Amino acid sequence: MIIDPKIEEYLHKQTPPADPIFLEMERLAALTGFPIVGPLVGSLLELLVRASGARTVFEMGSGFGYSAAWMARGLPDGGRILCTDRSEDNKRRAMDFLARAGLADRVDYRIGDALDTFHHWTGSPDMVFVDLEKGHYPAAIRAGLERLPRGGLLAADNMLWFGRVIEDGADAETKSVLEATRLLFADVRYRTVLLPLRYGVSVSVRI
Repeated sequence: MIIDPKIEEYLHKQTPPADPIFLEMERLAALTGFPIVGPLVGSLLELLVRASGARTVFEMGSGFGYSAAWMARGLPDGGRILCTDRSEDNKRRAMDFLARAGLADRVDYRIGDALDTFHHWTGSPDMVFVDLEKGHYPAAIRAGLERLPRGGLLAADNMLWFGRVIEDGADAETKSVLEATRLLFADVRYRTVLLPLRYGVSVSVRI
């Protein structure tokens, strides 16, 4: 954990009880060891969507739809989130969860490489969320920064990468996270904050 486990426990206690579908998704993640953002980051993502008024969200790396479900809850009527993943099984699970949560009509789930899909997609995102393989983070960040309009948001998970960003002898994944962080803070078109929530979440807004 990045922060004191007791603080983490305190934050969870302040979070309202989760929807049963979200709890089911969390149990599946725990059972299978599948990485998800968890309810604290999920709540942040929903808040970002609501506060920004985003109508179109592009998610790079969607798994079985946990973070997408949080963001979909924050969308206005007619809003859409475009999900990406290479796994048909993940899509099947995601669409089942989302349908039972009453959110499936807000989601367009596409199979394939996230960056490839993003480059060929002709839509205009109001928000981009990056949560894919860490080696692809710099390329994903660059792509997102170029596509967002003024007022658009780019959020990325795991930006403190289990605390490895401050350790000596960074491995390849950590170097990618460090480069992605450098790109965010160096881009004068954006204002960026890096939040020490769970394993680190960056939020950037185009000014």
